[in-house]
Amino acid sequence: MLIIAEDSPEYLFDVKEVTVPALPSEYSAIGNDGSFEELCFLTAARQRGYVTWVPIGHSQKADASVWLPPHRPITVQVKRASFHGGSWRVDVASRRGGKDVIKRRNNDQPIDKYCRYQLGDFDVLAGYVPPANAFKFWSLPEVVGQLKVTFRDLSTLNNWHVIEDALKA
Repeated sequence: MLIIAEDSPEYLFDVKEVTVPALPSEYSAIGNDGSFEELCFLTAARQRGYVTWVPIGHSQKADASVWLPPHRPITVQVKRASFHGGSWRVDVASRRGGKDVIKRRNNDQPIDKYCRYQLGDFDVLAGYVPPANAFKFWSLPEVVGQLKVTFRDLSTLNNWHVIEDALKA
């Protein structure tokens, strides 16, 4: 076991101020890597007193980690919600790459073109709703195995108790 520091790691990533840019009206989600949504989440979490940090690179299962001592840190996957047919939708599966499909075919495994979340991938899913500049949260067990989650009622936004429950679990 490697112990880096016995003191609180809070000092390692203590960003005091984060300025989130306004989403331009001509914004297109095409080519968006999710950085804007992640910045919005980090800002909102910091405003609520959480210690925040992000993993290096975009190949991680989680986009951010939050911590509120004395509880354990948790991991959060941040996605952008989009409006479709009268409800808000957050896609919770990603397309498999061509090499993965070929590998599955060659190993006689079922071919599913989507990679769905599994238990252990992260703790909480955060769906960012741009017009409201707000979040909808789900615990991972609520979204495991699904392609998307939807909601209509905007009064359910900013349900930060899901984050608090995950921290205490």
